[in-house]
Amino acid sequence: APDTQVQVPPSTHQISIAFTGSGSEYFRIWIVNLLLMLVTLGIYFPWAKARRLRYFMGNTLVGGQPLGFHGDPKKMFKGYALVGILFLLYSVAGEFSNTAGLVALVLVAGLWPALFKSSMQFRLANTSWRGLRFRFAGDLPGAYRAMLPLFLPGLVLVGGLTWVADEAAPPAWFGFLALGVMLTTLAIAPWLMWNLKQYQHNHYSLGHLQTTFRATVGSFYLLTLKVIGIWLLAVVLPVGILFGLASGLEGLEGLRHQTGIWMIAAALLPALLLMLAVLVCIKPYAIARLQNLVWTKTGNT
Repeated sequence: APDTQVQVPPSTHQISIAFTGSGSEYFRIWIVNLLLMLVTLGIYFPWAKARRLRYFMGNTLVGGQPLGFHGDPKKMFKGYALVGILFLLYSVAGEFSNTAGLVALVLVAGLWPALFKSSMQFRLANTSWRGLRFRFAGDLPGAYRAMLPLFLPGLVLVGGLTWVADEAAPPAWFGFLALGVMLTTLAIAPWLMWNLKQYQHNHYSLGHLQTTFRATVGSFYLLTLKVIGIWLLAVVLPVGILFGLASGLEGLEGLRHQTGIWMIAAALLPALLLMLAVLVCIKPYAIARLQNLVWTKTGNT
């Protein structure tokens, strides 16, 4: 009988990726970073970024093992200083003329994708898993495809300014242009974020492995709608409480004559505090949910 060879299909090994952080945990980090940046007039930003990345990496479990971030904030500060200089030059150029501002914005938009790619290479080179360092395999053309759409609304708006003779009294068409740019930016913002995350999460490498990103554009729009819903709740609910108080006490004017202005403040304070608390918590919640979305949809083929 002739010899037969049985081909065994190659086995696959799946490694789960999960993010275990929460909005409440990140809020404590975020509020401390915010206070320190305010006290230092923004100089603390690289240290705040390093602290934030250590939190996110430490709560990102790959195969049950957390990632690690080893970036030096002092080296990060040099990069942020360069970015600050670029935006300072753009601001100064805009003071001379609209055309100079447009040229400066084009230069910033042209350099920004290259800076972004370099920052991703720095971040991945300083990110480890089980003692191994990652790499970022994204190329420069991909960075331009991912980043330049973020600048298009600004380029359109600043380009329109070059046709405005008097900025203090712009023509009616410029108002419609600015409104259209603003509404378009809001409408496509989730798609732009998805495009950027796709470039990032399709090019993380470890050894011979490279990640793939499986999140859909629809999932980013769904997350955006949830965040908007929470924001509306933060505004509508306290306003409803205020109207309820005003109706139950036969109007704020009657309350003022009966008990004094300080009672009005005491009645309004809980609603205002509720509004402030929800608004402050929206950003940490949105960032935590975004990280959860992108990492649970990142895998390897």
